[in-house]
Amino acid sequence: MFEALYGRRSRRFGLGFEMPEGPFRYQSAHTPVSLSEIEEALLVGAGAGFSGLAFWDLPTPAPYRRRGGRTFPTTRPGGHTALFFTNDEGLYILDAKPHMWSCDNPDHDPWPAEAWRIRRGAWCPACAGNRPLGIDGLRAWGQEYGLELLNDKYSGTAQSYRWRCLAAGHDICRTKGNIEQSLRKQLPACDVCAAEKVGSKAGGRERDKADEFAQRLIPLIDEIRTAGTTSLTGIANELNGRSIRTSLGRRWYASTVKNLLTRLSSGRGQN
Repeated sequence: MFEALYGRRSRRFGLGFEMPEGPFRYQSAHTPVSLSEIEEALLVGAGAGFSGLAFWDLPTPAPYRRRGGRTFPTTRPGGHTALFFTNDEGLYILDAKPHMWSCDNPDHDPWPAEAWRIRRGAWCPACAGNRPLGIDGLRAWGQEYGLELLNDKYSGTAQSYRWRCLAAGHDICRTKGNIEQSLRKQLPACDVCAAEKVGSKAGGRERDKADEFAQRLIPLIDEIRTAGTTSLTGIANELNGRSIRTSLGRRWYASTVKNLLTRLSSGRGQN
C-alpha cells in the first residue's frame, strides 16, 4: 500500500474495478484484491489526512518527501474536504468540518471542533481555562498590567492590538502573548518602558566596568607621567608598547587616553 500511494500517479484504476458508462468506460482484467483494516486506514488518510505537498502528478521520488501529504492537489486549510469511503460493510463519510459541541456546564458556550480533536482529548475551552476573553475581558486584563486597550474589536489573543501605557503614555502594538513574555521576564508590559529599563541597566553595568578598569590603570599612568611622558600621544604609545589594551580590547590613541584621564579627574574611576 505504501508503494502504491508513493509511486503511482493520479487517475488510478483499482484492480477488479469497472467503469461501465461514459467515454472512459473500462473494466479491469485483474481479480479484485481486498484490503486489510490498516490498508483501508492508509487509503483514507491519503485522501483526507494531514495537509502537505500533494502527490498527484509529481515525478517519483518526490522532491519534497518530508513534506508529503495527500495524494490529490488540495489542502485542508484551503477548502473543506469530505471523503466518501465504501467497502463490503457499508458506506462511510469522513468529514473534517468542525462541529458544535457543548459540555455539561450550562454557563459555558458551545465551541467548534473537529471530531478528531475531541477523540484526542481536546475538550471545553472554558473548562480548560482557554475561554475567549472577548474585548471587555482583554481590556480588563490590560488594565491589570497598566495598559489601556485602544481597539474596540476583538480578533483573538493571537492578533496584535494597540495599547497605551498608563505610566508613560507610550502607544504600542503587541499581542497578549508578547506582553505575557515580558511579564514572565519581570519587565513592564509596555515594550518601550521595558527597553528603557533594560538599556538603563546595561548602561550602568558598562559604566561600572569602565570605572573599575580606569582605577586599575591609575598606578601605571602615574608611573608613565613620572618618567617624563605627559602628552596624550606619548602616553598612548607607552601603553601600546607595553601591550596594554583599552577596556574594549583595542589600541590606545590620544582620544582614548583623554577619555581615561577625564574619567579619572572626575573621580569616577576612583574609590
